[in-house]
Amino acid sequence: MNKQEQFDKMVSHLLAQNEKSASQEGYIAVTCYYRHPGGKLKCAVGALIPDELYEIEMERKGVAQLMREYPELDFDFKLALDCQHIHDETEPEQWPDSLMIVAAEHGLRYNGVR
Repeated sequence: MNKQEQFDKMVSHLLAQNEKSASQEGYIAVTCYYRHPGGKLKCAVGALIPDELYEIEMERKGVAQLMREYPELDFDFKLALDCQHIHDETEPEQWPDSLMIVAAEHGLRYNGVR
């Protein structure tokens, strides 16, 4: 998957889901998950992990460690990290504007909604 395809997949997933893949304590997200227990939610990087490669052991590993330990996950590290940061650190209503900025920084097209 090339960089544009990777970005499109993460954008499409995040905007359709419109919800963090995280456990909550009150209003504070405590833990973000690549795949939320229960299986319906994924984070930006989680959307890039094929179902057949996903293992529960991937959780709680940063993107760099994940890519080192699972070399079959072949995606652009910086782009994945930027989109993961958006998922983890901003609210879903801010995602479209934040993703447009990431697209511009990486020289990519943004095909999501605003």
